[in-house]
Amino acid sequence: MLFLAFGFGSGLAKKAPGTCGTVAAIPVYYLFAQANFLTYSLLTIIATVVGSMNMILAVLSGMKWQAI
Repeated sequence: MLFLAFGFGSGLAKKAPGTCGTVAAIPVYYLFAQANFLTYSLLTIIATVVGSMNMILAVLSGMKWQAI
């Protein structure tokens, strides 16, 4: 799950992790943009819920964010 939460590892890049994360998100955006409004909305809600669940599970498991 954390692999997915970190954009398949792109957010862990040594240099410019934000840029790498954005580059990883562009294809996902293009896939979502192809959908109609209802499908786009549902995919966005699902992605938000899954991302939130990842964060909650990481916090509950005692993950040390500074150690990443």
